[in-house]
Amino acid sequence: MSAFDKLFGEDRVWNAIQANLRMRRTRSSNKFNCPMCVSRGYTPDTRKRGGLGYSNGIIGISCFNCNFETGFRVGGFLGKKMKDFLSAIGVSSIEISRLNYWAATLHHMAESKSEVFNDITLPSFQNKNLPEGAKSIQDWVNSNCQDPDFFSSLEYIYGRGIDIAESFTYYWTPSKKNNLNKRIIIPCYYDERLVGWVGRSFDSNIVPKYYNETPKDFLFNSKVLYNENRNTVIAVEGIFDAISINGLGLLGAKINEKQAAWINSCDKRIIVVPDRDKAGARLIDYALKYGWEISFPRPMSLGADRGWWSNDIKDTAQAVETYGVLYTLRSIIKSATDNKMKINLMRKSFPSIL
Repeated sequence: MSAFDKLFGEDRVWNAIQANLRMRRTRSSNKFNCPMCVSRGYTPDTRKRGGLGYSNGIIGISCFNCNFETGFRVGGFLGKKMKDFLSAIGVSSIEISRLNYWAATLHHMAESKSEVFNDITLPSFQNKNLPEGAKSIQDWVNSNCQDPDFFSSLEYIYGRGIDIAESFTYYWTPSKKNNLNKRIIIPCYYDERLVGWVGRSFDSNIVPKYYNETPKDFLFNSKVLYNENRNTVIAVEGIFDAISINGLGLLGAKINEKQAAWINSCDKRIIVVPDRDKAGARLIDYALKYGWEISFPRPMSLGADRGWWSNDIKDTAQAVETYGVLYTLRSIIKSATDNKMKINLMRKSFPSIL
């Protein structure tokens, strides 16, 4: 079954209604107390005047008290009345944003019958080898490597903190091509296959800081999107940010449509943690566009009662280095919000809280 057929075969709107109407109706009936009556100027419904129908991917909702009607079919847009109904039965605004994006994506793909959708939800990346001469850090230690650049690589990676140093298998090569001998090599996997790598310089004189050999539209550590034991995915900009908390690495502050559809296809709560710089501020726009939550672990200087990170912490990796993994994860989740007013207020002060 293709990814397109798979997504058309599930109705996420219907699933959301079923989950949130569970307490409003009896198990054997599709009648419920209509939540729209009061907002439409009618008395509250206490006699289960609301009706719910579902057949062949088509949802129908009506009320005999306030005459409210709305519906949805897989492949169609999520209308305002259906969004209002979902909100009224307790579906969160962030979940409604996800459902809206899912519905719109299916509509456009169905309309064009484009096979691109398969590439969006199930990316296909070709295998790629590591640089010539690359071996794991542990293998170099075992072979008693005495190269000064290797010792510098060890000093750099352990300087990032024990959590980052020992939670991933890093590589190094003595090859001087593209100054790789002065870079930590970070393998990039997809579906347990090596599809690319990133070289991070540990010498401040080496530019650019990052040398990328990754495929287009790649997301680092994408396996977290499919982890059945997780209902939340934390998306961060940098590769070390992702390693530090076992999160999703965006590898930058830009997200395109293919990457967003890939992320949203996991049907999980997405929390974006932008870096505290101008690029991170721009990432906020993408998070808002695609219906994701944003986390601003507030600097302690803004108030001890609500501060999480000290003023000099600029990203997730640095937070883990300073506070450890558990505290950092707690600060991110506790600070997450989908409140656009709050996000926009924080955005205005974002560059000034560096």
